[in-house]
Amino acid sequence: MTMLRMRNQENTSKLPLTARQREALEFIRRCVRKRGYGPTVREIGDQMGINSPNGVVGHLVALERKGFIHREANLSRSIMLVERGEKTASGLRVLAHIEEGKIVDNPNPEERLDLTEQIQLAGEDWFLLRVQDNQLAQHAILKGDLLLIRKARTAADGEQVLLKGNENELIPARCVFNPLTGKTFLRTLEEPSRELDNSCSGIYGALVAVIRIPFGG
Repeated sequence: MTMLRMRNQENTSKLPLTARQREALEFIRRCVRKRGYGPTVREIGDQMGINSPNGVVGHLVALERKGFIHREANLSRSIMLVERGEKTASGLRVLAHIEEGKIVDNPNPEERLDLTEQIQLAGEDWFLLRVQDNQLAQHAILKGDLLLIRKARTAADGEQVLLKGNENELIPARCVFNPLTGKTFLRTLEEPSRELDNSCSGIYGALVAVIRIPFGG
């Protein structure tokens, strides 16, 4: 589980881009516009024909230094556009609470939180879950955390999702690629684990980040 470190973003002067940097930036833009979040380092490498992750990171470091993108450390899909007119997440809906390992509808269905200073997102398919106890501590999810969720029907390789069971129980799972079949499947993070179809109807959403705002922050 990855924590989303809170910090303000500062605008920087935009410097000229090389041809390869511009190619990377255009691919990032297309991904954000199409699906609402940025690509992984691997996806950028595949698009640009770069086999080494370090080669991709070099371009990303340059784009960040020149003020075109922002990245959060240790967050797989952390690339965010920093451009005038780019849509940001403001007033994300707190859709539900997590209590005793179950998903419970928010008693205040109109509740929204403005996290504009902490995160930037494009698209409308984002919401929050508020964690009310420590039932999910084994998954590094603690009381008071906010889970940033993207609506999803399927998951990408390596992506973590939340499943909603028959009794509204919350079941964390991860998408795994099977090289023998060339397909992905979901493996639950419970013990014993189960394997489920990647397009199963129980997918509640993709877990993008755990947001933990420090006391006094």
